[in-house]
Amino acid sequence: MPGLNNFDESDLELMRGQVEKFKVSLTEEEMLNLLQIKYRWSTTAHIGGYPATKAPSVVLLDVFANKQMYFFDHDGYLDYDKWKKYYDLGFTMILSNVFDLTPQLRKLHELVRNRMGASVNANFYFANGKNHTSFPPHTHFYPVVVKQIYGKGYWLIDNNKTTLKPQEALYVLRNQHHSVPKCTGPRLSLTINLFP
Repeated sequence: MPGLNNFDESDLELMRGQVEKFKVSLTEEEMLNLLQIKYRWSTTAHIGGYPATKAPSVVLLDVFANKQMYFFDHDGYLDYDKWKKYYDLGFTMILSNVFDLTPQLRKLHELVRNRMGASVNANFYFANGKNHTSFPPHTHFYPVVVKQIYGKGYWLIDNNKTTLKPQEALYVLRNQHHSVPKCTGPRLSLTINLFP
């Protein structure tokens, strides 16, 4: 696998295919249980910016596509009951640095790390579908592989519409405009950010 500067579309297609074949099974109930591990989720990832740091975090996307953290206690750890109120209202949540959460995710991290030769970051986009919040079209300086865990993912990539079903994957090239224009029901998407 070439270095990130030489990472081309054929490399991403190969990575996408490997990620798509790799089954990751999580339910909404399992996700809610993981979020009750209070000391796993802290605000420290936001020191220095998102997503460049490696500490775990949870953020809410508000109706203006801004990241909010209304639900942490005075020690900087997730207050699950406060968080759950916003989740129940339908806001999309971003859970950062999630490769350590389950044995399946750890194995997927190993697969990607062995392919890249470097450790990479992954995030969950988690929503119940009652309210749609997402980023407007934007780009990243790094390529991304997205895997739909459950629900459907509706993507707009350079004005091309793509619908991901559970366990399907797609890739987004570096500097390619992309967004999720709608959310019609519960969904969990895994984004694998291919930068060291």
